[in-house]
Amino acid sequence: MVRVYIADVGSLSDPEVFQYYFNAMPEGRQEKIARLRNAMDRCRSLGAGLILEKVFSDLGLEEKGRKIFYTEHGKPYIKGKRKIEFSLSHAGNYAAAAFGEEALGIDIERTDRDGERIAARFFTEKERELLQRIADAEERKQEFARLWTRKESFVKAVGTGLAFGLSNVEVGAGNRAQIKKEGQFPEYYFYEYRLGAYFLTVCSPERKAAEEPERISFVNPQKEGKDGNYE
Repeated sequence: MVRVYIADVGSLSDPEVFQYYFNAMPEGRQEKIARLRNAMDRCRSLGAGLILEKVFSDLGLEEKGRKIFYTEHGKPYIKGKRKIEFSLSHAGNYAAAAFGEEALGIDIERTDRDGERIAARFFTEKERELLQRIADAEERKQEFARLWTRKESFVKAVGTGLAFGLSNVEVGAGNRAQIKKEGQFPEYYFYEYRLGAYFLTVCSPERKAAEEPERISFVNPQKEGKDGNYE
């Protein structure tokens, strides 16, 4: 089953909280965070790293016993006896992650984005027609977020990123991806979650996923009198 996690990283904007959790990160994640110039980008990257560390710990994969590798297109995976696929995404105040035993991808986006230019470039004719039939501007933005997270999560799942060609997959109808590009692909399914002003989608060949994302929060251990573990 696909497991899905979401974390509001707003609390990490507190310098004390950020530094506490940053110090607990593996060196590779620290270096990745440090390269980011924007403060909120650093918070989102740290939040994604914290979700990874929590789930890896829950699965019994301690830091010394695992290593994250990346494909030529940047898709991360764990090499070892146990097959674990995972994917990360972040937008606004949220970091999100999905874990499973089969290929998967996750994407989260705000629902207030005007995506007409993106749709004109990357959507199929049927997908563009689907958007054009929606008269209400706000509903159209929400539908764009649904379609866009489907496309993004799919190209993450197949592991090629944008090189696959977003117009080569049609995602408008049903819960399956309609692949127009030649090649051997399994059936991919979409699992969607509405989170207030955000839309989150996971794509995977697995036929079962969590009904709701598991929410993770980060506290200031000094102010709360706790040991800094996640809640």
